[in-house]
Amino acid sequence: GLAELVLMVVVSIVIVALSGKANTARVFNPTLAHHGFAGVGIGMLLSAFSMSGSTATVYLGHEAHMAHRSIRRALLVSTTAVVVVFLLVSYAMTVGWGPAKMASFSGSNIPGLLIIGHFLGKPFELLTAVFMANSIFSAIVASTLVVSRVTHSMARAGVMPRGLSSVDRASGTPRAAVTTCLGLAAAGSVAASAIWNPNTAFIVLILVGTMGEFIGHIIGNLALPRFATRSHIFRPAVHLLLPAASLITTAIGVYYTVFPVSFPTAWGPILFGVGLLSFIGFLAIKKARPLPSNSPGIAALGKELGIELVVHEVAPKAG
Repeated sequence: GLAELVLMVVVSIVIVALSGKANTARVFNPTLAHHGFAGVGIGMLLSAFSMSGSTATVYLGHEAHMAHRSIRRALLVSTTAVVVVFLLVSYAMTVGWGPAKMASFSGSNIPGLLIIGHFLGKPFELLTAVFMANSIFSAIVASTLVVSRVTHSMARAGVMPRGLSSVDRASGTPRAAVTTCLGLAAAGSVAASAIWNPNTAFIVLILVGTMGEFIGHIIGNLALPRFATRSHIFRPAVHLLLPAASLITTAIGVYYTVFPVSFPTAWGPILFGVGLLSFIGFLAIKKARPLPSNSPGIAALGKELGIELVVHEVAPKAG
């Protein structure tokens, strides 16, 4: 991954340098975007969700030393690095292709490789293609890691089967959650490819994942103000205004993902909806059954974080 980032930065700098007089600040002019400012807004939304991998630091954070400090530092470093690389590569691709011809850029299957081949030759084009394959594989692995950690956390909180909350003694990883998520992902991929062709299956499954990410953001934005209030850390700008702005942009993302409705891509939101309703039904059934008295609850969480929590039973006072 680090080698890939270095390659893209170096290649982008070379393309910018070789573009000479083609370099221009006009690439930041909103009028060049499809539908002007509206197109810029949609592009910003898509870019923001494309960079969402940095939030994996939160899901993996409880496995780190000094989690609170490590998570904050990792979020700042990873987000800043990704934004800088996005801007540099996007600028290089735009001036390399031509700002006025970007409509044909979006219509090409491999525009980035064509630009790299034009400016740096076939060897760099092939090398970039290899790293692109590595990037796709890394994204799949990262997704499995993140989803398995979310599954493990939800199971630990009692909203998914308890068996998924177990941690392997030797490795310290949530093996049950990882194995389950990997098996479901593989089965879903094979089933989708059998129903549709691989390209369509990829799009449908990506949309299922996108809808899941949207709903996750919505739940987080709605929960944050209440969490901050109960934790006595509430600040209006951070815990109310920012979540509200994120909620609006997320709603826009949901709208443009669902509408206009067209098949087979519409199967993505439909399948996600079926899965969401099934999970809500599971929670309703689980809520109807009281948790056992020996449920680990907060004590187990404290143990994982290295905090010893001692619970004392106190007899009620008379009256």
